[in-house]
Amino acid sequence: MNKEQIIEAASLYLAHLVGQGAKPVRISNLSRHSNDFDEEDIRNHLAWMADFIIKMAGGNDAEKAMRWLCFVQGCLFMLGDYSIEEYRSHNGIREIP
Repeated sequence: MNKEQIIEAASLYLAHLVGQGAKPVRISNLSRHSNDFDEEDIRNHLAWMADFIIKMAGGNDAEKAMRWLCFVQGCLFMLGDYSIEEYRSHNGIREIP
């Protein structure tokens, strides 16, 4: 993916999450060992990440933005928001080789 595609995908996820009521808030204590957060916290954190991805990709850190985007996509997949087929479209992939 190029910088513009990263920004486009992150913007889609940010709009999706905010449309569901998420607020871009960094949750600094998210850990798989903590039970102090719920799905709302996760969605808020993903919205914050999507917003930050847009800023990173717009700057000089597209590689890091791409890693973060993959993480956001994985989380949204596990939450049941998008299918693999939808991600192919978001990433500009037409078919699997």
